[in-house]
Amino acid sequence: MQGFFDICKEKTMKREVKRFLICFSCIAILSIFAVPKTMVAIGNTAGKPGITIIKTVHGCKRFEHQQIHPNRYILSKGTTRPWAPVIYDIQTNRKINLPAIENLSGIEKPINIQNLPRANRRYIINGLKLEGKYWRWNDKKIVHYNPETGTIGLYLAQNKTVKTVSGNPPCIDGSVSRFISQYNMYYCARNRKYVNKKNYLKQVNNSYYAEMDLKSKKLNWMTPLERNWNHPMEQKGVLPIGVDPSGSYFYYFNRIYFLNKKKTPGHIILHRFNIKKRKVDWKHTIKVPVRYKGRTASTYSISSFTSSDFSHIVFLEYDEGPHNNPAKGSLFGPKAQGYVVNTETRSHISLSIPVTSYGRLIDRKKKYLFLGSNQLATIFRYDLATGKLTNKVRSGRNIFKLIESPNSKYVYVFHKTGVDAFALDTMKKIKTIPLHKIFPGITTLLVSESMYVSNDGKHAAMGILKKKRNGPWASSDMNDGFHLLKIED
Repeated sequence: MQGFFDICKEKTMKREVKRFLICFSCIAILSIFAVPKTMVAIGNTAGKPGITIIKTVHGCKRFEHQQIHPNRYILSKGTTRPWAPVIYDIQTNRKINLPAIENLSGIEKPINIQNLPRANRRYIINGLKLEGKYWRWNDKKIVHYNPETGTIGLYLAQNKTVKTVSGNPPCIDGSVSRFISQYNMYYCARNRKYVNKKNYLKQVNNSYYAEMDLKSKKLNWMTPLERNWNHPMEQKGVLPIGVDPSGSYFYYFNRIYFLNKKKTPGHIILHRFNIKKRKVDWKHTIKVPVRYKGRTASTYSISSFTSSDFSHIVFLEYDEGPHNNPAKGSLFGPKAQGYVVNTETRSHISLSIPVTSYGRLIDRKKKYLFLGSNQLATIFRYDLATGKLTNKVRSGRNIFKLIESPNSKYVYVFHKTGVDAFALDTMKKIKTIPLHKIFPGITTLLVSESMYVSNDGKHAAMGILKKKRNGPWASSDMNDGFHLLKIED
């Protein structure tokens, strides 16, 4: 009997070995055929979405979409007054809390009019204006952070009221007015009226660049930013573009306002401020034709964005079309234009652009310019050197952001209901990531959301989404906190 059981045991073992070899062969074959699928997937080898929330940061609000450092730091503000700056470190998950900019040693403080006597406050203010002491900071922002030197670059914009005439201003009839010290105003006896303040006072917009030492919390230096005071297009002040990744240059341009019934062309003047030398060392002018809506010139705006290395700066004229025909737009003579400045060759090209170009991107190889039209739900790709339109593809509704993936294979298109991934070179759609895969439980966004993106494309920040009453989900920079997103290939 023992021999019989030994024979049965030997046969059973042979069957098990044979079954194991067959299963192993099947697994090996299936794994070979599965490789291409994992390579096509956007994200990791498990096939998860290429965009995920890795951290929700609290204790700050109003995060900036502009860069203060190429990849590591995000600028925001505190949650309570005086809204002091907060710098979030992506690598260490720590926040650097700074004092309010107006409280820094070396920055002049404006007079707090709330501390003036209420009974005659407006007359005291009249006197301050005559003395050139009435002013306020219109804007105070950090535009650069250098952790190696421990310094911060600041952009400051001041609105100041100044007197435009010496002595007493003339009356309408040509006589000289009389100063009434009780009211700090000028009186004309013949017509028994005070001189209109517009005849002897005006507002002046000054802009400054300053450098602060982070350790001592004091200003190292501050200097006014140059602009042409004699040209009407530069009287409204300037707009900051940013500091290049090397920390060498701060770029800015003049505010553009084309008001109704003014049929004169304007211009954009790009300024490069040399931070080390503390002066503008290069300017570039772009002539901009006047815009028309119907029979009068329209009021419209021009915005800017840059390539990751600041070798190209793009200016875009904003336009939008009617709901029944958005592609038509409302600007003509010519239609909405874009201007690409090459800061290395110091030249620029012009190109026609679509309406509502919310999505904007220059790839890191500096080969293409991408514009995503919010109204047209279409991506337009241009040759960066020539401005020629090379491709356009449809994407999701209400495009608001374009992000280049870290290894430059894909362009992620954020829109109302999700994210489309296109191959950067061919513009072939690879995958659509539903919104709820990134933000669980959320299927629809507001038409436009503010986002920060690091230069290397590895991280993005987006406000915490909240449900709108009877509407889609939306973020607000007024809410506490933001989501830190990881962008993958």
